[in-house]
Amino acid sequence: MGLVADIRFQRASYLPVSLNLKPFILLLCACLMGCGYEPEIREYTVPRKKKAAASAQTSVAQRLLAAIVPKDQGAWGLKVLGEPAVIKPIEEEFHKLIETMTFAADGNPIWKLPGSWRQAPGDNFNFAVIYPTTENQPRITISKLSVPDPLTEAAWRDFVLQNVNRWRGQVQLPLQQQFEQILGALQPVTALSQPPLVAYYLALEGTSPGGNRPFSMAGKQKIGEAASPPAKVNYQVPQGWQDQSQPGGMRMASFKIEVDGKSADISIIAAGGNEPDNIARWQKQLVPNAEDARVRSVMDSAQPITVNEIPSKIYFMTNDSLDAKEAILGAIVPWHTTNSLFVKLTGPASIAEANRKQFEELVTSLKW
Repeated sequence: MGLVADIRFQRASYLPVSLNLKPFILLLCACLMGCGYEPEIREYTVPRKKKAAASAQTSVAQRLLAAIVPKDQGAWGLKVLGEPAVIKPIEEEFHKLIETMTFAADGNPIWKLPGSWRQAPGDNFNFAVIYPTTENQPRITISKLSVPDPLTEAAWRDFVLQNVNRWRGQVQLPLQQQFEQILGALQPVTALSQPPLVAYYLALEGTSPGGNRPFSMAGKQKIGEAASPPAKVNYQVPQGWQDQSQPGGMRMASFKIEVDGKSADISIIAAGGNEPDNIARWQKQLVPNAEDARVRSVMDSAQPITVNEIPSKIYFMTNDSLDAKEAILGAIVPWHTTNSLFVKLTGPASIAEANRKQFEELVTSLKW
């Protein structure tokens, strides 16, 4: 805040003012000030002009169409996302595309393209990409999904809920905690169901921030262009941890904890694979001959958390050594189509136990 002084000198009413008296006035003022005269000083606050706030991003209406289809011990997902003016004209044909899906002998899906629709090669995240228009927009992706093993009816319902919540998050709709809460929005696709596992079709409408549109009427995308994962994953380093992240390589981030000459390593990577396979791999790094029952116990005791509005889990496992007990704290966070973020702490069990709260803080701080 700035201060402005309003200084007023009182002037004798009987003193005529003229140019000839100017020296006298100046002398009089000097005398008055020298004799203790205090000019009236009034202070008041001048509010500073606030910097213009960054303009809020306007929300853009978005419509998402998706299908989730079981196949043997796997699953497939189809999705298209864009502004309603773009999606609604292709909605009927998108539904027909799903209905034409069958599976080849190798287990991969095949379908019949409507009219002038075109198919482009897949990429690291998608089995195939389909473009309904010559403008290469919008973009329909078909992806193979990592599923729980075994894929029981209960596991399938949880898996559907997880994916629907992921899609709901993409159009800024609140997440749901129970399968029954999303059931009303799901349309069964009988021809693609594998009883008791039901294939579903889904249409959602919400919004997306104007500065981060999955697809809008503006902008073109080249045919065959890969679907990119989020450019950056942000996180907060827990107090006392050393951030040792280096650009490049498989790791997105690396950290180190040092306590009394012992250390633990923490990493964040993006990779594929289902929950049982990854938990088994982690557990067998500690106990090479770990049996399935032990892996299942680790999964059953997992701690549910929410990361970036996505339901996720934290797992804890140890070896059997009494003298050099080692542990792994791990988290699996669904991230981009077929990939997840894997956060893993490996080191002495004492460090892992003492840093469980900090590990959870790191995982839940992940944003993209």
